[in-house]
Amino acid sequence: MRLEILNRISGVTFDDCYPNRMEVEIDGVQITVIGRAELIANKLASGRDKDLLDVRKLTKGAVSKRRRGKRKSE
Repeated sequence: MRLEILNRISGVTFDDCYPNRMEVEIDGVQITVIGRAELIANKLASGRDKDLLDVRKLTKGAVSKRRRGKRKSE
C-alpha cells in the first residue's frame, strides 16, 4: 500500500478540509483523510492529467450512485 502524508496541498486549506474530514480504518489503523469534495477541489487545482482523470472517475461515480438511488425510490 502506498500512503502519502502531505502537510500542504493546492486548492484547499486546512480550515476548508477539517470540518469535512473522514475517519477511516485501514489494516486496523484509524486515520483521518480529507472529504470527497475537498479531494476533488485539490485534484482540480493541481491540473495534472492523472488528477483530472481521478476527478472524472470520482464525479462519474457520484452521478451513477445518485441515479441508482433515484430509480430505487421511484
